[in-house]
Amino acid sequence: MNYSHERATPIPEDLFVVHGDSSHILIASCLGESTGGGLVSYDGKTADVIDAISSTGLAVADGRLLRLLWCKDDFAAPGELLVYDATGIERYYRIDALSSPHDITWDGTHYVVVSTGENSILWIGLNGAVERKSNFAGQPDSWHLNSLFLHDGELFIAAFGRFSGYREWIQHAGKPYGIVFSYATGKDVATGLDRPHHPRMIDGHWVVCNSGARELLRLDCKTGALTGKVQLDKWTRGLTFSDRYIFVGESARRHRPNGDGGDELASIAILDRATWRLIGRVHLPFEEVYDLVLIPRSLLHGVRQGFKTNPQRMSEQVQHSLFMQIGVKPQLLWASGDLLPREACRATVSVEIESFLPPDFVVQPQCVVENRGSCIFVSAKPHPVVLTYRWQHKETGRYVQTLSLATRLPSSVLPGNSVSCRLNLRTPSTEGLYELQVSLFQRGRGFFTKIDPANAFRMDIWIHRTGARTQ
Repeated sequence: MNYSHERATPIPEDLFVVHGDSSHILIASCLGESTGGGLVSYDGKTADVIDAISSTGLAVADGRLLRLLWCKDDFAAPGELLVYDATGIERYYRIDALSSPHDITWDGTHYVVVSTGENSILWIGLNGAVERKSNFAGQPDSWHLNSLFLHDGELFIAAFGRFSGYREWIQHAGKPYGIVFSYATGKDVATGLDRPHHPRMIDGHWVVCNSGARELLRLDCKTGALTGKVQLDKWTRGLTFSDRYIFVGESARRHRPNGDGGDELASIAILDRATWRLIGRVHLPFEEVYDLVLIPRSLLHGVRQGFKTNPQRMSEQVQHSLFMQIGVKPQLLWASGDLLPREACRATVSVEIESFLPPDFVVQPQCVVENRGSCIFVSAKPHPVVLTYRWQHKETGRYVQTLSLATRLPSSVLPGNSVSCRLNLRTPSTEGLYELQVSLFQRGRGFFTKIDPANAFRMDIWIHRTGARTQ
């Protein structure tokens, strides 16, 4: 699914150059109350939805993408972390101690994760165990800790303020209580912010999404003084940068009055890094964007693959889904020449044929076969399913000993599906009244009519040299 790029100037060729390397692509994590969320990639021309799994924090470390999944307003739900490599999802972690996960980074030894619901930071080992936890003063989600940034080995954290009550920050919306502080020293490096997110060090300055005011701020790295800002259209959250450009997420308002048609969906603002001039926007299909990262293009295939890392397993899942769509539990999963279970040998056969035919005559009437069983019918060795027939003399009850012609099915027939074909049929050499019985036949299983007489098409036909329609 593609989404447009709104721009004032042509798309720069060096949009995603990082340290001189142009082989990067932008990834956005999204969520939304009414739209849901997911992962979106942007290559400079189109924004493509990779999946529809709501997500928050992203990070790139050691050639891998780290991704936190999002569960709305359920502090009791366990946190979930996905780790992608170039093949697909390399690791999945369920972290029971992680509540309302917002952001993640990698310190070289641990996944460092914000547990916003518990007002804490977790250090998680490669085995998925929480090896360290730091709780901040106050009740759950009192500070609304949200974003992390490692700079020269020092961890910095953004929060809505130092409050004590559960979600007390809601009462102070629009007021300048937001902070960015050093975890090691506890000292603030930025204050007077309105619900800040994603502090980054860019060109020797702190750059922060001042979300509540819809701004991107530039602050002196030593004093925290404001040195520049850009007013954007929506709630700013999600920030990354290339050699020459800055990418800022813009989210629609979460709670909008009835009839308010503005800010419906999220977008990504692209700024010139030197001038901070807006050069364009990328429109996203979800209400909110949480995080932005630039990843090597070599990693994009793995991100798209996700859990689809084993081709054989995926083939089985696709095959199962075919049966699920028609509401059938398969007894044999694949279309093969295996011997069918007796209970799977169920079919409806219909034939369009005249009731008077000459003897020893070959005709090809139109025939339709419907699979009423639970396996796929296929004319493949070693036990092919074919369409054939028998003639039973009405007076003697005996079957005619003649060479029956078999008709291969033109394609595999899934349960619940039908196939149309021309039936190769030879009439008896002796005149008289016969019952034509047309049925499927499998080598090793026999006529399907032996399992259930309802499997056959039956019709009385006169075999007569002159074709006279008399009895």
